[in-house]
Amino acid sequence: MRSRRVAAIPTASRQRQCARCANQGVEIIQQLWKDTVASDRYREVFSDENPGQGIDLPPEAIDKIVGLLEDKSLGLTDLDVKGVAFEEFLSATYRGGGLGQYSTPREVVNFMVDLVEPAIGERVIDPSCGSGGFLIRAYDVVSEKIRSSDLSEREKVARAGELADRNLVGIDWEQRAARTCKMNMILHGDGHAGVYRANGLVSCPAV
Repeated sequence: MRSRRVAAIPTASRQRQCARCANQGVEIIQQLWKDTVASDRYREVFSDENPGQGIDLPPEAIDKIVGLLEDKSLGLTDLDVKGVAFEEFLSATYRGGGLGQYSTPREVVNFMVDLVEPAIGERVIDPSCGSGGFLIRAYDVVSEKIRSSDLSEREKVARAGELADRNLVGIDWEQRAARTCKMNMILHGDGHAGVYRANGLVSCPAV
């Protein structure tokens, strides 16, 4: 029986093919980013971004990040897990970026919010919200109260919408912090609509 010869693809040709695939992948990621920035849901989060501008990273960096995350499903990941990961990233970014900001430890946040005991229908205001830890905890606490209440399903939906859209107000003077708070709240379930960039000691928007 005669053995089959398998033609080997030259190394240079394989490298060119891999480079083309990587470039196509980066182009897809860049387009997804542009679509996200321009979308109704995230437009206010990225209000200072040019919708036509891509991610300001070298293609090699984007390709590396995709390689690390491509086998993970963020859509199926628990919201709290994504939130914790995001907060860990934020802590390092805030400290290393020269912003002089430090996140309040989660245990302290939980204690303070539980001490206040926010109720269904009450408005929670954080005039120096940072990454949104207090607002997120308040959102979780009140959401659980709504779910376990004796309200009808229709009333629960209405109360949950009121909580997310009107009853959580976060203010921060630092633009990056305000945007970060919005994204952090989206990752934890939502409630980002009431986050503003302003001086919380002078004015409270939407209050």
